[in-house]
Amino acid sequence: MTARDKKSNRRNWTIGAILTVTFCALGLFIYSSDLKYKKTLNYRTYEIQYEQYFKGSRKVYEGHYVDNKQKEDQAYMILANRLLDDYLKNPNPGLKEDILTIRNKHNLIDGTTVTSIDSLVSNRKILMDTLILIY
Repeated sequence: MTARDKKSNRRNWTIGAILTVTFCALGLFIYSSDLKYKKTLNYRTYEIQYEQYFKGSRKVYEGHYVDNKQKEDQAYMILANRLLDDYLKNPNPGLKEDILTIRNKHNLIDGTTVTSIDSLVSNRKILMDTLILIY
């Protein structure tokens, strides 16, 4: 082996070690931090932005986590509330079905299904609550 080959091998090993340490440090940083990004929900004329976490969830306190699905459902509940406001101003059967579909698919209270728009209007604060996951 010549001196040139030894120098080339040493350089390659050094570059590999630096890249390995850099990627490990970056991975540790991502794992230990609560990095998040914004997603946008577009429906008709509405645009609702909500957060999503790279790790899939965020620890709020010991034993309690908020995950990406809950944040997405919260955005849909905000959308359903806005659509319900539109429906109350101008009753539209198509809008009524959209509200019920969104509410039943993305509700924040597990195990509840609503079949009547009247029950949503009268129990709106309970059935379409959006403040559960705001931190």
